[in-house]
Amino acid sequence: MGEQVFIKVLNMSLTGSFVILAVLVMRLFLQRVPRIFSYCLWGVVLFRLLCPVSFTAGFSLLGVLEQSVPSQGWMAYIPEELALAGGQTELQEDAGGTLLVEGTDNREGTDMGKDGLAATSIWEKIFLPGNGTNVVLWAGFRIWLLGICGMAGYSLLALAGLKRKLRGARREGREFYVTKEVSTPFVMGLVSPRIYLPEGLGERERSYVLLHEQIHIRRRDHVVKILAFLALCIHWFNPLAWVAFFLSEKDMEMSCDEAVIRRTGSDVKKAYTASLLGMATGRHMVSGVPLAFGEGNTGSRIRNVLRYKKPAALAVAVAAICCVVVAMVLLANPAKTREEKIQEVYYGVVSDILIGENAQRVVQIPGWWDEADIPEADSISTYFEREEQELLPGDMVQITFPAGEEVMVMETWPVRFAQKAESIVVMWSGCFLEHLEGDTYRFTFPAGVVPGYETAGAGDKLSIYWEKGDPEYPAYFSQVPEGEDSVLLVETTILETGEHQDGTKVLTVELSATQLQQVFQGFGMHIRFELEKAPN
Repeated sequence: MGEQVFIKVLNMSLTGSFVILAVLVMRLFLQRVPRIFSYCLWGVVLFRLLCPVSFTAGFSLLGVLEQSVPSQGWMAYIPEELALAGGQTELQEDAGGTLLVEGTDNREGTDMGKDGLAATSIWEKIFLPGNGTNVVLWAGFRIWLLGICGMAGYSLLALAGLKRKLRGARREGREFYVTKEVSTPFVMGLVSPRIYLPEGLGERERSYVLLHEQIHIRRRDHVVKILAFLALCIHWFNPLAWVAFFLSEKDMEMSCDEAVIRRTGSDVKKAYTASLLGMATGRHMVSGVPLAFGEGNTGSRIRNVLRYKKPAALAVAVAAICCVVVAMVLLANPAKTREEKIQEVYYGVVSDILIGENAQRVVQIPGWWDEADIPEADSISTYFEREEQELLPGDMVQITFPAGEEVMVMETWPVRFAQKAESIVVMWSGCFLEHLEGDTYRFTFPAGVVPGYETAGAGDKLSIYWEKGDPEYPAYFSQVPEGEDSVLLVETTILETGEHQDGTKVLTVELSATQLQQVFQGFGMHIRFELEKAPN
């Protein structure tokens, strides 16, 4: 679990790095407009570094990376399944509900290599030098955690030390304190931020320095700074995250300086810059504490104040439009093209229900709907011979919709699909599904798929395995052979045995919706049953 979180952070950091580079380029074109615009663009970086998901759109600039977006909505350059490699096999489920095993991929448009295995990516080459993935990620995850703990611990200790120094600060006015322990003004606190000013400021100097800090609080810059430090703690290993942290603070301060000049008039520039120069001994971040940030970047801020002029309205409008456009293309994940979209597939058991006095044929889809209306389909077929290609109660079916279409349902009872299916395939017959409560189902199925079923009885243990199988094998077969890559899906107990009207023996077990979906998706090609007699 921890290694998968680490991989997700690495993916976020890669996306964030691309966005940081884009903001750095855009920032070059915003040198002559108010700094508030470049400061706002850093908000996109902050979002990307803290939030793994985003919306998708065809205009996303991230599309140049040619990276598909999983159904969960986040960018995945490094697959999370690498955390489970190194001798382990993991079941995955794609957007269409189709079960994938380790390197196999049965999605449309996937680049398949020799023997039907997914082509090795550059990340697998980096993280899979043999079976060492678990070792690499195990070490990386723990080093990453140590870095976070180190940064957070140092900051908390520094905050505690600063609070001790400020015990003697005296309150002046309603919202600020004066102390001789610091040489630069700063804001400290999250819910109830306080302004601390150094002693020795003249009345006029204090007025616009105080105004500067009040603007910070009104804009919630103290909250932004804490979120930025949180992002830096998470992505401390990424040099671009440090660049973004310091440059965003620089733009924050410059935009605040410009707001002061706009409110007080250009005639205070000389006194304001003299004040900045006098407080130049102030550190970039008060005692290293993000909860109490001081005013750094003195040289750059003085130059920016001296050359600042109120921009033309047209320039401001153009800059605002450009920033909005850039923000949108950087916030959006690339949308999949029609060819890239995966077919949506649903698995269930056909049954009859009574609606009033009339019987209606429906499909029970475990974990989705207890009853759904069977959609029209371009074709209905079976894996076995049947006189008529029609659906009968007890059929376990695979319903596939055309690729590139979002499947919509009408939430009536039974649930109704809003569009036609591409195909319905009967994979198994003689099944019965009963929803008990919560996520539990009672499942009855023909015993012929279980080796040794003739002697099976209530209380015997039934193990169900996923076998990798041969992706090239085109036909259905009832008893899947054991392979080198076996994954135990579930161990359950046979509740009872019985017979169909035709004399076929059936077994009844209890399974969860997820377990049923795994059995349905792999039945005939990947599911193997193993029976163990109960002790006498």
